[in-house]
Amino acid sequence: MMRKLFIFTVIVCLSLASFAQTQHGYVKTKGRAGNNNAVIAGTGIPGATVQVRGRSAVLSQSNGTFSFPVPSQSFYLQSVQKQGYVLIDPDVLSRQYVYSKNPLVIVLETKEQLADDKLTSERKIRRTLERQLQEREDEIESLKKQNKLSEEEYRKRLQEIYAQQESNEKLISEMADYYSKMDFDEIDEFNRRIRQLILDGKLTEADSLINSKGDLVSRANTLRQQQQAITKAEEELQKQQKAQEKRKTLTQKALEDFGQDCYSKFEIFKLKYQNDSAAFCLELRASVDPKNIRWQKEAGDFLLGYVADYQKALSYYEMALKEALLHGDGISYEVMSLNASIGVVHAILGDHTKKNEFFEEAKNVADEIHSQLYFQTIEEVETELNVKIDDLNLPQETLEKANQRYFEKSYVYLADSYKHIAALYSRMGGYASLVESFDYYEEALDNYEDLLEVQEKNLGDANLDVAETCINIGVMHSKSIEFDEALEYYERAQMIVENLYGENHLLMVTIYNNIGQVYAEKGNYLKALDYFEKTMSILENESEVNHRSIVNVYNNAGAMCISLERYSDAMDYYSKALKINEKVLGEKHPQVGKLYERIGYVYSEQGDYQKAIEYCYKGLMISERVYGKSNPVMESSYKVMSDIYIKQGDYDKALDYYQKILEINEKQNDETNIFRAICYNGMGDIYYAKGDYDDALDCFQKVLMVVEKIYNEEESIMTQSNDEGGSSYYYVKSKEYMVLISMQKKLEMTPNIATCYNNIGKVYCQKGDFDKALDYYQKALAIQQSVLGDNHPDVMETKKAIDEVKLKVKKK
Repeated sequence: MMRKLFIFTVIVCLSLASFAQTQHGYVKTKGRAGNNNAVIAGTGIPGATVQVRGRSAVLSQSNGTFSFPVPSQSFYLQSVQKQGYVLIDPDVLSRQYVYSKNPLVIVLETKEQLADDKLTSERKIRRTLERQLQEREDEIESLKKQNKLSEEEYRKRLQEIYAQQESNEKLISEMADYYSKMDFDEIDEFNRRIRQLILDGKLTEADSLINSKGDLVSRANTLRQQQQAITKAEEELQKQQKAQEKRKTLTQKALEDFGQDCYSKFEIFKLKYQNDSAAFCLELRASVDPKNIRWQKEAGDFLLGYVADYQKALSYYEMALKEALLHGDGISYEVMSLNASIGVVHAILGDHTKKNEFFEEAKNVADEIHSQLYFQTIEEVETELNVKIDDLNLPQETLEKANQRYFEKSYVYLADSYKHIAALYSRMGGYASLVESFDYYEEALDNYEDLLEVQEKNLGDANLDVAETCINIGVMHSKSIEFDEALEYYERAQMIVENLYGENHLLMVTIYNNIGQVYAEKGNYLKALDYFEKTMSILENESEVNHRSIVNVYNNAGAMCISLERYSDAMDYYSKALKINEKVLGEKHPQVGKLYERIGYVYSEQGDYQKAIEYCYKGLMISERVYGKSNPVMESSYKVMSDIYIKQGDYDKALDYYQKILEINEKQNDETNIFRAICYNGMGDIYYAKGDYDDALDCFQKVLMVVEKIYNEEESIMTQSNDEGGSSYYYVKSKEYMVLISMQKKLEMTPNIATCYNNIGKVYCQKGDFDKALDYYQKALAIQQSVLGDNHPDVMETKKAIDEVKLKVKKK
C-alpha cells in the first residue's frame, strides 16, 4: 500500500539546484480548422498549473503566459493541469526539453470541444469511406453491365468490398482522434491544405500536393546530404558559424515539413490497408533524422504491431534509446519504455538473456523515477508546512496535516508515476517466465493499489479514473490466479461506470470481457460466454472500436463455444476474427497464423482431421516464417500439430513434433520448463498406447523430475476455491513458483506429482511389476486424498487401480 515512510523513517532531503535562466511559456487552446482553409486561432488559458520536475508549480497569467527557472540546459514537465481541460499531447510529460528563448507552447482543450471536433472529423472520414464504397460499387456495376464480370465474380467482388467495411471503424476512430487533437496554429497554409484534403476525403488531391514538392525518396536523399553538409560545416572554422546556423534552420524546417508529409502518406496507406507501404513512410522519415526519438519509436511500434518485422522494430527501438541516453540523464519514462520495448522484442525472438537484461534496466529506471518524485513530494510538504517530517517530536496534529498534504501532493507528483510504472510491470510480466511473471504482476499490483489510494482520497469513489484503476487491479489479480479478488474489483468498476454513464459506455467493453475471462477460468463457460456476448453487443454498435478489442472478444467467445462443444459457433467467431486480422494486419502476420491454428483445432474437435491438419499447418508455416523453427514460441504450435496426429492415430508424426519441441526446449537450459514436462508426458502416453512400456516409463519418470522441481509440496501453501459448477481449483504458492492445478481438464495440460505417480504406476502394472505399481498408486492416492477428499472421481479411480493391482498380486 501507500509508502508512508516519511512519518517513520529519516528522509534525506534533496538540495535545491541553482538556476541560471528563466524559461517562458504559453498555455493555450488548440487552433481549429474553419471553413475555406481558414483557422480559428487558439486562445490563452489563465490559471493553468504548470509543474516542472523538481520545482514548485506556477500558474499561467490572464493571457496564458507563464515562466519558471530551469536547471542547466534541460528539464522535464511534471504536470500541466486546469479544471475542465485535458492535455492534448500527454507526451510532453515524458519529453526532455532544452532551455530556449522561444516560448514553450502547451496546448489544453476542454473535453466538450474535443468531443465536438472528433465528431466532426469522424463524420467527414466516414463520408469519405462511404463515397469510396459507392465508387467501387459503381465500378463493379459498370463492369457487370459491360459483361466483363460473371455473376459469380460480381457477387464475390461486392462481398469483398463489404467485408472490408468491418475493419473501417478502427481507422475512423484513429483518424478522428488525431485530427480532433491537431493544433492548426502550428501548421502552415500549404500543409493545412493537405490536412483538409485528407479529412475531406480528397486523397488524390492531397497526394498530388505532397508530390508537388518532389519525390519523397529524392527529398530524403537531399535531406541526408544536407545533414551531412551540416555536420561537416560544424567542424569548419568559427567564422562560418553564422552561415551554418542559417542553413541549419532551413534544413530543420524542411525536415519537419518532410516528416509531416511522410506521416500524411503513412495515413493514406493505412486507410488503404497497405501496411508495408505505410511502414516504408515511417522508416523513410526515421532514416532522415536518426536523432528524432519519437520518429524512431513510432517506426518501431508500427513494425512490431502491424508488420511483425521484429528485427527492424528492434533496430529502431535501439536507435531511439541510444539518442534518449545521449541527450538526457537516462531517468525518464521514455528511457524506461524503450528498454521495455527492446526486452519485449528479445522475448518474442527467444533471447531470454537479453530480455532479462533490458527488463532489469527498465525496472531500475522506474525505481529511480519514483524515488525522485517521492523525495520531491516530501520536500514540497516540508517546505509548505515549514517542518521536518523525520522530527519525532512533531505534534500529532502536524503529522496528520502532513499526511493529508502528502496525499494531495502525491496525486500531483506520483499518480502518473504509479500508472506508468504499473503498466510497465504488467507489460513485462506478459513476456516473462512463470516465476518472473508473478513477481512483475505483484509489483504492478502494488503501484496500482497506491494509485487507487491517492485517487480515492483526492477524487472520491465515483470517478472514471478510479474505475479504470480498479480494472487494472482486477487484471493483476487475475494474472496472479486470484480470481475472486479480480471479480471483486471488476464489479466495483462496473458499478462506478454504470452509475456515471450507463451500461453501454465503452469502458464496459473491458469490464465485461474481463469478467467473462474470470468465469472462463473458474469453469463457468456459459456465464463467461454471456459476458463476451455483452461485450460484442457494445463493440458492434460503437464507432470507436479498436480491431484488436473485437478480435480478442471473438477469440474468447470461440474458446467458450469449444468448451461447450458448440463447434459451429466457435468456427463462426474465429472466422470473423480471421477476416478482420487478414484485412488489418495482412495474411502473413503471426496473429493470423494463430487463428488458423484455432480453426484447425475446431475441425479436430469435430473429427475432421484432414482439415484440422490443413489449417494448423498454414498457421505453422506463418509462425515459422516470422519466428524461425527454433524459437520457444513455436512449442505451442508444434504441440497443436502433435495433438491432432494423436487423435488421428498417427503416433509417429505426433512423436516427430514432440521431438521438435524437445529440441527447442533443451536449448533453453531450463529444467523447470513446464513444456518439457508436457512434452514428455505426451510422448509417454503415445509409447504406452503402442505397448512400448520401457520408453513410456522413461518419459513419465522424466516428467516427474521436472514436476518435482516445480511443485515442491513441503514449501507450498495450498488453498481451495469452488467455481460456479462446484469444481475445485487449487492455488499452489511456493517460494519460487505459483502453479494453478485444476483437477479436471487442466490436469491434462499441467502434469503434477499425483498424475506422474499414477502414470508410472500404470506402466509398472503393464510390465508386471505389481509391487512398484502399487507403491506409486499409493503415493498418488495420498496426495489426491489430502487435496480432494475421499469422494472425488479421481480418488475413486486411483482406489480402483490399487484394488486391481492387489488382486493381481494375490493371483500370482
